[in-house]
Amino acid sequence: MPDSYITEHEFERWMKQTSESLGRIESLQRVANHKTALNSEAIAVILRRLDVIEREDAAIESAVTSVQKDGCNQLKQHSAVLTMARGDYADSDFGLRLPHPSVWSAKTKVAVGAGVSVVLWPALTEMAKLAYTLVQFIGRPPSP
Repeated sequence: MPDSYITEHEFERWMKQTSESLGRIESLQRVANHKTALNSEAIAVILRRLDVIEREDAAIESAVTSVQKDGCNQLKQHSAVLTMARGDYADSDFGLRLPHPSVWSAKTKVAVGAGVSVVLWPALTEMAKLAYTLVQFIGRPPSP
């Protein structure tokens, strides 16, 4: 047998190596296809969100353009809110004559304080829990 011929054993070894290489390539291609599918889904979600943002942006731009062009149809009410925010309670356009907090009675101040406390109590309890957790974390010895 001449030396230029390939033996059956060498041919089988070559076929096995080729098959293993093709198997690795196919596996890598499956991973790449999976990543591509995931990226396509993520891009689709981003595009849907972008469409919503663009619609909202167009609506806001339309409202701003309308106010710049035609003026504000609620200027009187907005001016009244700003007047009250400055502390000019007596001249509000709401038809109310609100006294300044400095002249409130003790009973009114207690009622307002209680109302504010009721509203803020959940936030205060959460802050206390956070502070307790932080103290516990700082006081804990380091783990090995």
